[in-house]
Amino acid sequence: MTAPAHDCPTTLDLNREEAWVLHTALLDTVERELDEGNDAERALTLLFRLEEGKDFDCEQLEYLTSVLRSYIDGSVPPRDRSPARDVLDSVQTALA
Repeated sequence: MTAPAHDCPTTLDLNREEAWVLHTALLDTVERELDEGNDAERALTLLFRLEEGKDFDCEQLEYLTSVLRSYIDGSVPPRDRSPARDVLDSVQTALA
């Protein structure tokens, strides 16, 4: 299998509003997973990495894409819709 051409690990360059929206999307995922009786470790790990300003590897970025899409399609408040899409664009750019 060919290795991906992505530039990982990478730090996401997010402004305060975007970081807050990503934090909220991850927290929403943690709560949903726990409510459904599932393991929320993956989302928690990324939440802590975000809070600590650490890099994300390609697998983590792909998971963030999934988290953000679910958040945008589901419970995102109208005020967070645009910044959530901006974060999703940033994550997808990092994966390109």
